[in-house]
Amino acid sequence: MNVAIDPLLRRFVPKNFRIGQEARAAAIWALGLIHEGKPDAELVRLFVGRLNAVRPYDIEDERVRRMSAVGLGRMKAQDTLETLEGFYGDGTPSLEAVSRACGWAIERMTGRKPAPPGVIEAGRLDWFLVPAK
Repeated sequence: MNVAIDPLLRRFVPKNFRIGQEARAAAIWALGLIHEGKPDAELVRLFVGRLNAVRPYDIEDERVRRMSAVGLGRMKAQDTLETLEGFYGDGTPSLEAVSRACGWAIERMTGRKPAPPGVIEAGRLDWFLVPAK
């Protein structure tokens, strides 16, 4: 793997409105792959910051948050387990992409299998009067 690209990819991690969110998510994914199995303290700090960015004035794009969780899992950043578990929740099946990514990262680090897929009930968003089919 070419690690000469590492410094360039790191510039994509902090929030920057001039860089597209897809590009940022891809850079984070690539950095996780480059540093697979070898946690880099600075990257771990940056990824945790992006994963935790859910507060007003620092709301991060869902794709960036998801790939930050994946990157932490690839690096096997054990000291981030508590953060990942916080976003994973109780482990029940979810449509929430960040939650699923955190579950994947936890499994990658600990070997602990997530709950098997189940039925997810979702309400209809139709108007209360809809034609019968």
